Amino acid sequence: MKRNVMTIALAAMLSTGAVFADSIDGKIGTSTVHKTKFGFDAAIDYNLELDPFFSIAPQFGFQWVSFDEKTGESVVISGITVDKEIAQDWYTFPLMIQAKIFPMAGMTGGLGGKPPVSPYLAIGGGWTWMFYEATTPKTDASAEVTSREAFSGFAYQALIGSKFALGSGGLGPQSAVDLVLEAGYRGGKPESHENTGNIKSDAWIIRAGVSYTL
Repeated sequence: MKRNVMTIALAAMLSTGAVFADSIDGKIGTSTVHKTKFGFDAAIDYNLELDPFFSIAPQFGFQWVSFDEKTGESVVISGITVDKEIAQDWYTFPLMIQAKIFPMAGMTGGLGGKPPVSPYLAIGGGWTWMFYEATTPKTDASAEVTSREAFSGFAYQALIGSKFALGSGGLGPQSAVDLVLEAGYRGGKPESHENTGNIKSDAWIIRAGVSYTL
């Protein structure tokens, strides 16, 4: 039910884009799984400006974290004793509805243009899908084993960031493209699709990209 509500809300917001849309943000960077394993992170925001200080911003993200984790056991591979490692891949797809606040929106550039720096706070909630894959390598005594599991559930995030205007600050033409830098936290406890319980989802995020004014 919650997933259907999120989908309907997102579709309704995008359908009004021609009237209210202000900008689209595209960002890439890094984020964590279990607070210590870093991987790739990307997000697209569709910003709907309600006034200069406040926007509603649906966001779709993607996270991929891949790492090998030692188990503390030893195995024999091709006659050599080595530490047993499990190759793990985590794929996360968060869909968020954010509120973005621009506290310095009242400031302008040189002759009324965009300010050179526009800090913001983004707070949001939504739904996340996580997919886990673990592979134990082939050894002299056993074949390669791969296990998979899927999770989904409510998620939330809080970000601080800033847009940096390109151009002359009001003394001439300004670019429709701004640079974006942001950092923050995404959390939640999505439940297993196999009814094995839930998993704590912690992600510290840092991303950079561009914002295009429509």
